[in-house]
Amino acid sequence: HQQDTTTLPSPAINGSYGNSDRFFAIGYHNAGGTVQNVHTTNTRQSTDFGQLAGGGIINASNSGSVTFNITNSLIDFYQRQGIDIRGSTLTANISNSTINRGYVLTPNTTTATPNGIQYSGGATGSITDNIVEGNISTVSPSQATGLIPFGAGANLTISGNTINNNDLGIAAIQNGNNLII
Repeated sequence: HQQDTTTLPSPAINGSYGNSDRFFAIGYHNAGGTVQNVHTTNTRQSTDFGQLAGGGIINASNSGSVTFNITNSLIDFYQRQGIDIRGSTLTANISNSTINRGYVLTPNTTTATPNGIQYSGGATGSITDNIVEGNISTVSPSQATGLIPFGAGANLTISGNTINNNDLGIAAIQNGNNLII
């Protein structure tokens, strides 16, 4: 089933999940834990794959020290984000998982660009031994990305991943010190 992030308590509707309605198969908010051996699939806002509001797994944490792990999982057929990790109090470790968007829209379909794994808002941790594929944009410039640390915190480590068939493999933008790829 899908999680409508607009129904979450504040601060979720004040920016923790982005500015638009987002649907995720699994959502954590200021909570740690482990997601393992799961398969999220077909998370989307509507039957129109041109809408980009669906994602596989999200953790948005901005309070307390939070540790979150994803391992041995399959995330596929999402619209916008395979895995979305955000928040300055969050250390997230993603390993041995497959993140595969699973489809490409008709050329020139106007949509936002999909991303496989994104770390933002100061989140840190590790992304190791995953397969990330199929993040293809249908508009120019093509900027769908397999792994996108965009405003990640210091000491994020990206290692041993297989990144196939994405517009961009890894796009590191405005991150904290000591990003290791």
